[in-house]
Amino acid sequence: MSKHADFPKTTAARTIPAPWTGSAAAAAELLLGLGLLGLPYLLGVSAAWVGGAVLLLAGALRLMQGALHLNHRPWNVMAGVMFLCMGAAMAFSPMLSMHAWTQLVGLALLVGGCMQMLVAVGMVYMPGAFWRFFGAMAAVVLGAMVTWGWPESSLWLVGTLVAVELICSAWAMLFLSLTPARPYAA
Repeated sequence: MSKHADFPKTTAARTIPAPWTGSAAAAAELLLGLGLLGLPYLLGVSAAWVGGAVLLLAGALRLMQGALHLNHRPWNVMAGVMFLCMGAAMAFSPMLSMHAWTQLVGLALLVGGCMQMLVAVGMVYMPGAFWRFFGAMAAVVLGAMVTWGWPESSLWLVGTLVAVELICSAWAMLFLSLTPARPYAA
C-alpha cells in the first residue's frame, strides 16, 4: 500500500462534463430557436409590452421614493417621470419602441459576436474552435444587418434574428460537444 492511499485519485474524466450534457443543452437551445423562428412577432410585441410595464412600475416606484425621501426628491421625481414616459411609449406604441429595441439588439449582436470571436481566437488549438468562430461570425453578420437598417419590419426582425442567432449558437455548441477530445499543446 502506498503512503498516499488516503487521497482519492482524480482523473480528467471527472473534471470534464460528459459529452451528452453539452449536446442536450445545445438541443434545447436549438428547439427554443426553432420555436421562436415560428413566432417572430410574438417576441417583438411582448418585449415592448413587458418592457413598458416594467418601466411603468419602475416609474411609479421612483415617484413614491421621491415623495417619501426629502434629500433626493428632484432627481427621483425626474427619473420617475422619465420612466413613466418611456414605459407609456413602449406599452402604447410598440412599433415605435421596437425600432429603438431593434437598434439595441443589433448592437448587442455585434458586440456579443466580437467577444465570441475573441474567445474563438483564444481557443484556436482546441477541438471544435471552428464552430465557435462560425457562431461568432453569424452573430456579427446578423448584428450588422440589424444595425444598418435591413429589413424594414422591426417586429418581425427582432424575433427572427434572435431565433437565427440561437439556432447558429446551438449548432456551434452541438458540434463542439460532439467533437472528440484530443490532446493539444498549450
